[in-house]
Order: sequence, then structure tokens, then C-alpha cells
Amino acid sequence: MTTAADDPVGTALTSAGLAVRADLLDAYRTSWRNIASPGSWWGGDQRLALARVSAEAYTTEEPLPPWVAPSTVEGSLPDDLPLPDVAADVAYRVARHAGTITERWYHDTQDRGLTPLQYVEIVGVVAAVVPVLAFCRGIGVDPPAWPAPAAGEPSGDQPELVAGTASWVPVDAAFAGFPGVAQALTAVPIAFANLLATHGPQYMPFDAMGDMSWTRGSLDRRQIEYVAARLSVLRECFY
Repeated sequence: MTTAADDPVGTALTSAGLAVRADLLDAYRTSWRNIASPGSWWGGDQRLALARVSAEAYTTEEPLPPWVAPSTVEGSLPDDLPLPDVAADVAYRVARHAGTITERWYHDTQDRGLTPLQYVEIVGVVAAVVPVLAFCRGIGVDPPAWPAPAAGEPSGDQPELVAGTASWVPVDAAFAGFPGVAQALTAVPIAFANLLATHGPQYMPFDAMGDMSWTRGSLDRRQIEYVAARLSVLRECFY
């Protein structure tokens, strides 16, 4: 018998008795494993801590305003976070107030000691956590139990980098021609791998983006794009 410890995502997403598409379920399983795995610049325990901060920011009914860093407010962050304050502050703001982020703020995080690639990896963790939480909220179930952090040190892996053409962060030179929303995570392999694994199930496969007749279930491409555009407006998405 499968338990919550064996499959926290499957246990959570099927607890309402609703039929969840297999590809979407597998994508969210991948995301949940991703957040506790060592990355390029943060260890598994640090990535899990970033995920917890992101979840708290996203789900709280009384979030701090975007101009207030949680590290400056007593009790807003756990005392034992294995992270510098700036990393937790970035995770919180990206998770809850992404529409307020400015290029100046991004550069300010570097003045506080965060490297551009550490920043990209934090964004990747938030992007792995928030969709799962949002889906659980949408179907009325509790979020999955947190995975245990995987052992291992950050790899330090990075591709050949160039300046982003539609983002503030450096990007993998091999993907510089991608749309901005896709190229922005390419500098950190674990973040980009999770984007590739989840983009298709949540939206549409990259190789179908140019096909205006593509459909999924009862929705045609125009309806899919309408939903995506409306959500982008509501979330104040730059894209």
C-alpha cells in the first residue's frame, strides 16, 4: 500500500477523490523531489528551506508587504534556516509578490551577497513549489508532506553563459533565443530541467508552441491562451 511518505504528492492530490491527469501528477512528483535535491548552488537542506519559506509566503493570509524583508521582522522566518537572510527574503518576495520585483531590487540582492546564479536557483525552487500548492488549493486538499532533503553538496555546474535577451539574469548560451519566460532558468540545470518537466503538463509542450491548432482535452489553443493571459494579468506577470 502506498503511503504519504512513499508518495506525498500522489497521496495529497488524489485525496479529494478527483481524477488527476497522470502527466500532471508525475510532473508535480518531479517538482516535489526537485526541491529537496542538491542543486548547483544550494544543498538539498537549503533548497527545502527555501521551499518552506516560499510556501509560507504563498499561503499566509496576512503576508508582509513587498517592501518589507521578512528577515527584518522578528518571527517571520524560522530561527534555524540554513540560509543567508537575503536568500530567504528573495524566496518570500518571489513567491508572494513577484509582480513587484524590479531590476534595481534584483541588483540589490547582489549587493547583499547573493550571486546571480544563486538568485536564479531560488526562483527555480519557488517555481517548483508554488504550482503544486496552487493546484492543491484549487481542488481543496492539503499540500503534500515535505520530502526529506537529499544528501550531497551543490554541484557548482553551470553552462556557458550570456546576458539574457529578455531577462535580467544570465542565461545558457545554447538557449539565448528562447522566449524570455523559458530562457530565464537555463543558467541553473536543475531549475531548467524542472521547467522542461512541468511546462508541457501544466501548459503545453515546447514543441507545440507554434501549432495554433493544438488542443488538450476540451480546450482548444485559443481557449488555453485566453486562460493563460487572464491568469498572467491577475498574477501581474511581466510576460
